[in-house]
Amino acid sequence: MAEPTKQELYEQARQREVEGRSRMSKAELETALGEGEQPDQPPPVLPTGNWVHDHMLSIVLVGLFLVTLIGQIYFQYQHEVDQAIQHGQPAPEFFSRDYWDAFLASMFENWQSEFLQLASFVILATYLIHRGSPQSRDTEDEMAEDIKAIRKKLDA
Repeated sequence: MAEPTKQELYEQARQREVEGRSRMSKAELETALGEGEQPDQPPPVLPTGNWVHDHMLSIVLVGLFLVTLIGQIYFQYQHEVDQAIQHGQPAPEFFSRDYWDAFLASMFENWQSEFLQLASFVILATYLIHRGSPQSRDTEDEMAEDIKAIRKKLDA
């Protein structure tokens, strides 16, 4: 008997309403239809190979963090200059210890707020859910494959 083509396998998968069939290779279609080798373990979730795409959430969050940190540096300096002018004192130098002490005190006060605590949790959660990590959420196709594998083991 001749081996079915990928198109024939795709048509069978379409008729059986196999999820994710359009992105499957011939071997994956055979496995999904039960005609190829059945692996004991579902395939691991692997990164796409595009580092930027796989880590976009982290990149955006780090970028937002840096933008807000730079904004805080600028506005804290403006605040220190305004305070010095109001009290008839010379404006502090940007690289002076007095300015950086005031900036660090202000920054750490802000980091104690609930907003920045939440941002820390988001950043940590982002790191823990990168593609390919054990904490990554399975796609619907992978969950369907897992359920099929479990059903086969239960039926056996």
